[in-house]
Amino acid sequence: MKTRIAQINIKLGCRGFTLIELLIVVAIIAVVASGSMAVITGPMFERVRAEDQEAFEAGAGVFFATLVQDAHRAKSMDVDATGTITLAGAPATAGGIVYAVNDQGTLTRTVGDKPGAKLVPGVRALRAEKLSTGSLWSVGLTANIRGYDGKPTTVTRRMDILAGANAWTGGPS
Repeated sequence: MKTRIAQINIKLGCRGFTLIELLIVVAIIAVVASGSMAVITGPMFERVRAEDQEAFEAGAGVFFATLVQDAHRAKSMDVDATGTITLAGAPATAGGIVYAVNDQGTLTRTVGDKPGAKLVPGVRALRAEKLSTGSLWSVGLTANIRGYDGKPTTVTRRMDILAGANAWTGGPS
């Protein structure tokens, strides 16, 4: 019986696919599918990155504006090893103003003994260093945002701030 079916298939020109032919077809489908996945997921990653970048930029803008305002009213600015910034002697604050990054990576601003207000989420580091013997400080804010490929990209924003009683207050000099 088997020989009869084999003879009919040979006479009709019917034969099956070889393993090599099947592997080649599967490989071609895999290459086409991988190329189309990049086209499909690319805009999604760009949108997510843009949202992360926008949130960081907005938060950093609020942070620097608030820090400049607080620093100009404070008598002194100090930074510890963890990057926590403390402004002492600001009017109407008994315990000073403290800027710090908490365990969840959120930059907070604490005034006296009041709970900290959340300013910027997703912060990796807050750094400040004194630039001169006076009261000029360079303050940097670093965060990880999602890149175009979905992997984290480091973004840093820096600003030089004059702190203390001799600081420029925004009026004419």
